[in-house]
Order: sequence, then C-alpha cells, then structure tokens
Amino acid sequence: MGDAYIQFGKYDLAIKSYEEVLKFKPDDLIAMHNAGVAALKLGEYDKAIKYFHKALEQKPDWAIAMKSLAWTLATAEDSRFQNPVDAVKYAEEACRLTNYNDAAFLDTLAAAYASAGNFDEAEQTAERAFKLAESNKQEELAREIQDHLQVYKTKQPWREHTPVP
Repeated sequence: MGDAYIQFGKYDLAIKSYEEVLKFKPDDLIAMHNAGVAALKLGEYDKAIKYFHKALEQKPDWAIAMKSLAWTLATAEDSRFQNPVDAVKYAEEACRLTNYNDAAFLDTLAAAYASAGNFDEAEQTAERAFKLAESNKQEELAREIQDHLQVYKTKQPWREHTPVP
C-alpha cells in the first residue's frame, strides 16, 4: 500500500503504511527506506534521516540508502538538517559501490559537492551524470540533472523545491 500511496502523492499515508509493516517486520529495509523517501517528500527531514540511518545500521553497505541520506543532507531546505560533509561522504561511498556508473547516484554526488560549496566539482559531476542518463535513455532523470546543473552554474546548491533559473 505504501508504494501506491507514494505514486499518488499521499506521503503521509505512505509513511503510516510503512510504519505498519515495520511493526511486524522491524528489519524490513525496503519499508524503512521508502518511509524515509515519503518523509523527505513531506519535508520531514528529521524523520527521513532517521529512517535512512536505521536502514544503514542494518545494512551498512546499502548504496541506495546512502544515496537517499546524502541527498537529504545535501538538499534539505531547512538548514538544521543540512550536513554537506556527511552528504559528500555518503554520496562518494554510494558512487564507489555502484562503480560511478549510475546517473542518479552521480546526481546526488553533484548535489553534495554543491552543498559543500565545491561548485566546479558539482558542475563536472552533474555533466557526467547528464551524459550517462542521456546514453541510458533516462530522459526524465536527464531533465532533472539539467535543472540541477543550471543552479550549480549560478554557484548555488540545489535545495528541495528550488526554482530553476
């Protein structure tokens, strides 16, 4: 049910659904991760971070949870939840685990670099992510990366709900 709620933008109901799963299966990494994704969509950064950390406690080398945590720490609108140093650390490790061959992971690394103020590296990484997304025919992802890249070129980090210049 949680996945369906996410598809329809009902993030609060998705979280409740995943929390029900976790009551009966407290080690369900997918439910944990997806609850974090839904919390992120609601701007509940503290809850998202908690879920991603909990998933990584159970599976420390899970690149997907690392990427999601890095994205949250890099792009949170609320500065209390931004942590550029950890965002870069998690994003670099997630990219290493995926052999730097996944456009979405590279996009997250670019966001982390921008959050840390390293805009040259953010631009280079985003350009690499864009080319990879294009070559893999990931058109929607390529458009998103282009939007992020435009923001990095203005020497600004990407934040959730950032308007594209």
